[in-house]
Amino acid sequence: MSQSGGDRRETVSAATLEFARTFDIWDGKHGDDPHQPLRRLRSECPIAHSDELGGYWMLTEYDTCRQVLRDPQTFSSRIQMLPSKIHVKDAHKSVPLLIPISLDPPVHAPYRQAIADLFSPHAISEREEPTRQAARELLGAFFAKEIGRASCRE
Repeated sequence: MSQSGGDRRETVSAATLEFARTFDIWDGKHGDDPHQPLRRLRSECPIAHSDELGGYWMLTEYDTCRQVLRDPQTFSSRIQMLPSKIHVKDAHKSVPLLIPISLDPPVHAPYRQAIADLFSPHAISEREEPTRQAARELLGAFFAKEIGRASCRE
C-alpha cells in the first residue's frame, strides 16, 4: 500500500486511532452526516481497524480499495466479514457464499462472464428510468406513512 494510507501510519494521532478503534459503522449518531467520520478516517487514517462488532477493517481511499481488489492472493474475497450488531463467534463462517463476489480469480470468471451483459452501460441505461420511478414510488409511500425519520440530501 505504498501510495495510500499505509505510509501515514506513523503520523496518526492517538485520538484518531482511538476514534477508528471504537468506530461502529451502524451507530445512529452518524445518521445526520455519515460522511463526516469517513472523511476524517480518509484524511487521518485511511486504512483503519475497528474493534467494534467483532472487528473489521475500513479502507477509505479509492486507490487503496482498487489495489486490494486487484490482489486476490493477499486479499481474498472468499472470507466475507460483514460488521454486525449480532456478535457471532466465527461470524465469517455464517456468511453465505455470494457468487461471484465471494469467489477469487480464476474461479469467478465464468460467473462474471455469464452476467456481464446485464451490467453493460446499455443495459443499465435501459433500467435507469424504471429504477428511478420505483424509488420515487417507494419513497413516496414511505413519506406518506411517515415511517421513521429520514432526510434527503442533494
